[in-house]
Amino acid sequence: MFGNTYAYIPLSFSMYDDKVIVHTNLGWLKDKASGLNSTSWGIGGEFKLHPRLLGIAETFGDNHGLSYGQVGVRYSVIPDLFQVDATFGQQLSGEGNSHWVSFGIRYTPDKLF
Repeated sequence: MFGNTYAYIPLSFSMYDDKVIVHTNLGWLKDKASGLNSTSWGIGGEFKLHPRLLGIAETFGDNHGLSYGQVGVRYSVIPDLFQVDATFGQQLSGEGNSHWVSFGIRYTPDKLF
């Protein structure tokens, strides 16, 4: 009925007055189809390129030798409220050779309700 089961612990920290923000996470995933348990990890960063433009980079993977990476940009259409982003990524190790392009939006109000 449900898909994969997972949990993770994120940790982020800011440097240089928020000019660089580093994000890390460590987690666990149980794949429903195979029953395989995996330890997952990730590290990424946001780098202020301009008051409204961030560079973003991330690498992530698991303990079975799979790793992926992506880079992109995030633009603040309305600062501190609405952002758009685009990333380009690829598989870095393991079987396969996947590539992707993603586009996203972020809505970050002070209060949601």
